[in-house]
Amino acid sequence: MVAWMGEALHPVRCTQSGEHTLEDANMAQANPVTQAAQAVAKAFGTVITFVINETVEVNGKNKYQKVAELPMPIPTLEDFGISAKRKATNKDDGINEKGLDEDGIPAYEDESMDWLQFAVVQQLKAQNRNKVDGKNLKEGMKFPENFAELVAVGERSGEALKNRHLCKSAFAAYLKAKNKSDVVVKVLSDLFIDANSISVAKDDFVEALEFHIKAFVPGLSEDDKLKYERTIEKAVEAINGRSTTLADLK
Repeated sequence: MVAWMGEALHPVRCTQSGEHTLEDANMAQANPVTQAAQAVAKAFGTVITFVINETVEVNGKNKYQKVAELPMPIPTLEDFGISAKRKATNKDDGINEKGLDEDGIPAYEDESMDWLQFAVVQQLKAQNRNKVDGKNLKEGMKFPENFAELVAVGERSGEALKNRHLCKSAFAAYLKAKNKSDVVVKVLSDLFIDANSISVAKDDFVEALEFHIKAFVPGLSEDDKLKYERTIEKAVEAINGRSTTLADLK
């Protein structure tokens, strides 16, 4: 008989007397499926600060400044099972004794590993930005704290992907109806569904995208507005959050 014990999901065999054997417990610890389940559920051990910026008026001028901070767990390369040597303590470079930089992000001696960690954090920031409304998290939303939450189905469900594809097709059809070239249709429709690319795209591309989104939405039926709502919302959020993302990349 196999009993599932605790949150770690350790399969431990029972003897006829109901006792668990140490040998089987050790086998359970070595079970790769069990180890994978433990790793997926294990909380990220590193937390950085997620900064929320807004445009505010100061002395009659608009200024972009910090308005709130939220704790944001991040996966390190070690959490991915990647072995990489962290940088040594260096006060001049802002590296502490744990090999973390001034933002609390692990810094690695190998530049490729350092780049990879930075890319992971930027991707997670982009995803988390969609969960923020003003100075707080949206109702029912949370920043992922482990791999299970990080890769949760959510917006990757079949229905969501289908609606995203339909929205892109509808937007492309709208652009074609405006007599835009095939190149423009492809560039803008691809950009429309890629929030990360919007964050770093050239200003003229994003301005054109914003203009056409505003013209595209009113022509949709109420049913289509509901189906495409999340896709359109993500594009608009990415456009509105460009200053934050570009500042993060500098």
